[in-house]
Parts: sequence; structure tokens; C-alpha cells
Amino acid sequence: MKKKITIVIEVFNREITSVILLKKELEKRGYDVTIKRKSEDLSFSECDILVVPNGYKTSSYIDYRYRFNCKSGKIVNLQWEQLHTRYEEEHNLWLADGKAKDLIFLCWGDSRVEQLKNVGVEKKKIFKVGPIHTDTMRNSFQNMWQSRDEIAKKYDLDNKKRWILFISSMTYAPDNTPYISVQKELSDYMDFDERHILEKKTQKELVKWYDNFLKENEDYVVIYRPHPTEMKSNLLSDIINGNNERFRVINELDLKQWIKVSDVLVLWYTTSAIECRMTGKKCIIVRPYDIKYEEELIMYDGADMAKSYEQFADKVASDVYSFPIKPEMIDCYYDIQDTPSYIRIADVIEKADIDDYYYKTENGFQFNRFKHLIRKHILIKVLLKSIYCFLFSRFKFRIRNAKLRNRYFIDSWEKSIVERKKTEELDKQIVIE
Repeated sequence: MKKKITIVIEVFNREITSVILLKKELEKRGYDVTIKRKSEDLSFSECDILVVPNGYKTSSYIDYRYRFNCKSGKIVNLQWEQLHTRYEEEHNLWLADGKAKDLIFLCWGDSRVEQLKNVGVEKKKIFKVGPIHTDTMRNSFQNMWQSRDEIAKKYDLDNKKRWILFISSMTYAPDNTPYISVQKELSDYMDFDERHILEKKTQKELVKWYDNFLKENEDYVVIYRPHPTEMKSNLLSDIINGNNERFRVINELDLKQWIKVSDVLVLWYTTSAIECRMTGKKCIIVRPYDIKYEEELIMYDGADMAKSYEQFADKVASDVYSFPIKPEMIDCYYDIQDTPSYIRIADVIEKADIDDYYYKTENGFQFNRFKHLIRKHILIKVLLKSIYCFLFSRFKFRIRNAKLRNRYFIDSWEKSIVERKKTEELDKQIVIE
């Protein structure tokens, strides 16, 4: 009988392409692989190995293990977020504490390896595998992406003009976003109300820049790629409703797809700089307002930034170009080898499968699991979400009350239906040798 592996995803567009690559590789090696969603799913049948998107504390370790029925305790942590602020790195936040240290950690580069060692994670549980999210940027996967002509036709973009892609990460910009209250519970070092003000005025200023630039340069198109939570912004709604065919807000497709087909890449605070660097395209960091010293991403130390509209416009027009982030900062955080990361990760999973060192026994596991699912209301939550998704997809039933939708993240429930279909499509589309 095939060994069962469950891979859990948290942010669909960020993770799904890479996860399917890993799934395909593991299936090629003889495993039975299932993809689950972190907040919407649970598992009734046991898995032999569980692959999770993150895990920092005992509570997250327990929840993953019980929710997705991993009696073996062999849990592999993809650590999707390995670039953090100066304060977070200096205070060893978002690493591992308590039982989370029993996870098997996959690291993008040397920096993360050393951070985990410093907080007491055993060396045998730490593996440097490189950033899996960059694998599909390799030339060997070029055929899996849509061509620029296809994208232009699908989104009615002028293919003869140069495309500027703005990769936004202003998660706190919208007013009354529930994301702020969630983050307040997770971190107490950042003033999220102050951050909301910063992001809102930054967003407003950058939109002015892009408007001015398009007025002065007829041969350009700006594609504003928002963070998913940013779509509730009134400012973006105004752009969407403004019918400017050269200034578009598009939240669809994998970010890497847009990086592949765009001409100029513009960043603010994103951790997607490595994907941009791999294309060799012109990349510009924009900062109309400074970010607090302790809140800056360390990788951006010493980076070249456009802090005024004039500097931005000059950088777009200039024929002289170098990547704005220092090479040593990139190399410290990312270990990119000839062997793709998804293959290196599959090697680690196979090692964990055969090595009893990683096995964690627990007496009364299924009883403890049942108590956890009941106490945390997970069973009833998953059941209610399943019923709602069924009614939504079959009968177009929809909760319209704004307060209820924000409180219970109803948008994400509805999106999960589309994501399931997209997962099936990608699973057929992506082929590995």
C-alpha cells in the first residue's frame, strides 16, 4: 500500500504551483499525495507524513497534527515566510518555540539555518533546500506559463506597449480590514494603526505617480497587482471603475506569471524580489515614505530606492540598470542550485519517511485528536463551511451581510470553490520529467 502524504496550503496563489510540483515528484516516487487547505479542511484518514506551510508554536504543531490526522508526528515545515523585519530577526520571532521545534524545517538559505540553530532546533531537523517558489522561474518550466500574447488577449492589455508591474504588499491599507485585528493578536511590537496610515498614504502617493507617468508616457501600461486583502481598498475600487485601459488592477493568476510577461517590475515591500532577480528584468523599489527602521525587511538593507516621482520616472527611462538589492543579501537568504528545490524537498521527505528518528509516539492519539477537534470547534466549523460552499455553488446562495462576511471571512469560503477547480486544472497542466 502506498504511503500517504498530505500537503497543506495557506495562501493559494503563493503556494499552489510549487505544491503541485512537489506533489508530482512525490507521486513519481510512489507516494499517495493529497492537497488540503489550512483553514477549510481536515482529514479523517491518517497520513504518514504531513507537509505544512508554517508552524511557530506548540499550538500550531498540535492543531496541524490533529486536524490533518498525522499520528506519526512526521511533519515537514515548508516555512513559506522566511524573510522578516529587522525587529523580528533580532528578537528571533516567527521561528520555533515549544513543540514546534519537533517539526522538520526546510530552509531557503544559510540565514534561516543559523536562525533556527540559535533558538535551539536540533541540527538533524534542519535542511537547506533552497526556495521552492523559484523553481517554476527556471527555463525548464517555461512551457507551463501563458505567453504574453495570451495574457494580453485575456485581460485586454495592449501588447505593443511596455508593461510596468507593480507588486503591492499593502495588506493594511484598506479601512476596517479584519486583517489588522488578526495581526494585533499575533504580534505586539508593531503599531498596526500607524502602519495602516503609512500604507494608505503610500498607496495614494504611488497611484499619483503612476497616473502622472502614464500621462507623460503614452507607450506604457501599469498593472497594479494587489495583495489579496488589499482588494477591499476604496482607492483601488476607484481605479477599477475608472476605465483607464492603461492603468489596471488585476488580482488573478500566479504572481510569477505576471513577472514573466511584464517589462518593468516595481516593488514596495514585497518578499518576491528573488523571482524578479531571476528574470534579469529592470526592477525598481519605490518608497515615497520611509518605513520604520525596526519594521524594514533586513534583505532591503542598503538597497537602491526611488523616493520621489522624478527618481521613479528616471529609473524607468534609464538604459543603465543594476538590481537594487545587494547581491550578498540575496545570497544569504537564498540557496539556488542546479537541482530544483522541489526535488531537494522530496529527498528530505523520503529521508523522514524511512528514519524512525522523526517518529513521535503519542498514546491515545485518536482520542486526543477528537477532543481537540471538538474543543476548538473545528468539526462544526468545517461542516458549516462545507454546507455553505455547497449551497453557494449549487444554488447561488450567498450571505450578503457585510459584518458577517468580514467577521467570518466569507470571501475566502467562496474563493475556495474556485481554488479547488484551479487545483485540478493545474494538476493536469503541470508535467515534470
